[in-house]
Amino acid sequence: MARPREPVDLIAAKGRKHLTIAEYVERKNAEITAPADKVKPPDFLLKKEKEKFDELAKQLVDLKIMTNLDCDVLARYIKAESEYIKVTKPVSYTHLRAHE
Repeated sequence: MARPREPVDLIAAKGRKHLTIAEYVERKNAEITAPADKVKPPDFLLKKEKEKFDELAKQLVDLKIMTNLDCDVLARYIKAESEYIKVTKPVSYTHLRAHE
């Protein structure tokens, strides 16, 4: 099975494949990119979660690895992390108290 085509900037960063300037420009012009102009937290996030979303989204957009299509995935990650912390916090506290 063929691997998905990597962005030309990633290929250049890895330094494994040397492209001529013409090849680089041709591949760069052929790449399809999704816009990142409407990156905002979904309504189902709580206030603190939205703040974390904004913080992480800004960094990811600056790195050019987040687009409008990724908002839901990032939001679900943040929600899952919040729920994990909420569930494990009492367990950790109980575990620490048992060893006193």
